[in-house]
Amino acid sequence: MTTQVPALTTTFTPAKSCFQYYKYRYTGDELTCLEGGTGAPSACTYMQLGPSGSDANCFPSSLELDSTFYYSPGICPNGYEVACSSTVGGETRATCCPSSFSCQTETGWPWYSTDLCTIAIPRTVEVIVSESVVGGDWKRTTVSGAAANAIGIPIRWHFSDFASTTTGARTSATGTATETVSSSTDTSSSDSSSDSGGLSTGAKAGIGAGVGVAALVGIAALGWFVLRARRAKQANIAAAAGEEEAKEPQMQPQLHPWELDSYEAMIPAELPSDSRTNLTLWAHHQHQKRYSKVMSKTIVIIGVTGAQGGSVAQTFLQLPGWNVRGITRNPEGESAKRLKSEGVEIVQGDLDDKESLIRAFQGAHVIFSNTDFFAHLQQAMAQPDITKNRTALEYAYDREVGQGIRIAEAAADPSVIKTLERFVMSTLSHATKWSGGKYKAVYHFDSKAAMIKATEERFPGVAARMSTVTIGHYVTVWKLFDKLAPKLQPDGSYLVSRNTPPDFKMPFIVTERDTGGFVKALVDLPPNKHIMGVSEEMTLPEWVEIWGRVNGVRAAYKEISRDELFEGVPEDFSKEIGDGFDYFHEFGLTGGDPAILHADQLGVKVPVTSMEEYIRSEDWSAVIQ
Repeated sequence: MTTQVPALTTTFTPAKSCFQYYKYRYTGDELTCLEGGTGAPSACTYMQLGPSGSDANCFPSSLELDSTFYYSPGICPNGYEVACSSTVGGETRATCCPSSFSCQTETGWPWYSTDLCTIAIPRTVEVIVSESVVGGDWKRTTVSGAAANAIGIPIRWHFSDFASTTTGARTSATGTATETVSSSTDTSSSDSSSDSGGLSTGAKAGIGAGVGVAALVGIAALGWFVLRARRAKQANIAAAAGEEEAKEPQMQPQLHPWELDSYEAMIPAELPSDSRTNLTLWAHHQHQKRYSKVMSKTIVIIGVTGAQGGSVAQTFLQLPGWNVRGITRNPEGESAKRLKSEGVEIVQGDLDDKESLIRAFQGAHVIFSNTDFFAHLQQAMAQPDITKNRTALEYAYDREVGQGIRIAEAAADPSVIKTLERFVMSTLSHATKWSGGKYKAVYHFDSKAAMIKATEERFPGVAARMSTVTIGHYVTVWKLFDKLAPKLQPDGSYLVSRNTPPDFKMPFIVTERDTGGFVKALVDLPPNKHIMGVSEEMTLPEWVEIWGRVNGVRAAYKEISRDELFEGVPEDFSKEIGDGFDYFHEFGLTGGDPAILHADQLGVKVPVTSMEEYIRSEDWSAVIQ
């Protein structure tokens, strides 16, 4: 531990990623899990709040993972609250835990010296999974009824620390800081540390092999975490905080949208005996409670009951400080009811009714726009009379473009755009443009380009807030088009037959799981970014090899002609899908559009599902006989 006790008088704000649950698998001599009560070493999985390894955005500078470490004087970061405290010799000793976490009551395991906080998670949560403790490829899954730990931040203070006024200054040579702290009769000012360095958030919940319920485990090797201090930037927010808050005897937190909306002021069971200290502690909680409530944000999702919208909903449901609102024409449908039970605010809205969209968009900070070309195509094929001298494909194109423009128009309404920060559109590349006119009738691609163009020309305010995600090839498309599924052969093997060249790398996406991560990345990035929504790229022979190995069967891939693939399929459908395949076989998913980039090219890490993980988790009982 450092010989000089550091102070934490600046309200530190962790990055959004610090409030995402992660799940790891770890095998090592250092860790012992409960296996059938024997205590034998085994492979363990555990959950933590935040990424592993060194992350300078998750903890205040100079934090050490040592049972004797503390800040004095100290205040809790944004998204944290005092979970327990006691008073010793006039000094208040407290533990800051993430909102809704409580202090550990069992201390027999060695990792509890740093993992001071715990929570039982009652509902299903989305977690990011790695096969190893540090590094590795990240995948996305869900966990229900789990427990998680979190590293607590120990702080101490005397009432005099917050009842007197000192001079604030930041010494550039050393990077140390003292803050101006006001008494209750003065206007206070504070430095905010949104760029402060620190550690990755560690919150672990281990599940020992063979145990019927989650058993808490932790990290035994503290060497995972590497302290990295960075110079903090000054940001005085006292003037914006308001006079009433400025009179409270504590630091004013910087306001950020990801502060936990569930934050509740909590007076610990053992309050300090000094009434003045009690008042300080209470005021500190009340202040953080007000600010976290005020700064929660809302994402409105169009198509919330679909694959893309459902993934976005599940992602943002797990993010602190976000309200999730879903638009559906039928709020009483089973899918809508299920989402409502999971915490989604379900509202009625019709993409053909601009006023209903304006109502649904009220207070939105983010809108996710997702339209469905094939729903209109199916309608036109079933009811030819509605097309009015247009082909079914032309009708579907016009209907989708019209709905996309209506969404943008509603977003541009003054009552909506005043709060709107990001307009994220699910899209595809402009086939006509990027093929040089070779493919002029890939309607479900070009309709998205038409919506973007109309938004840029007619609604510049929305365009200034717009980003797009170009969705890859649904890996689950075999469920919609049976010919794409593996087929049993007379010799007992399985064959996948498609018109895709065997050396072409398919841009697969596990839509239901991974779309939300790409949308979250676009929300975090500045506007006018365009990301490729792809879980993993691989050839079909590679995919089939994994499928056969995972399922324990012999499997092969065979390239067939377009006519063979679409034999017996209605012409409008076969033409649209066939032209789409031909376009991206020749020009790629993006067509070569240089503006559409992979996540790593944009400097972000998006958790995705590998093809092997998808295949292992899928139910193939309808295919394997």
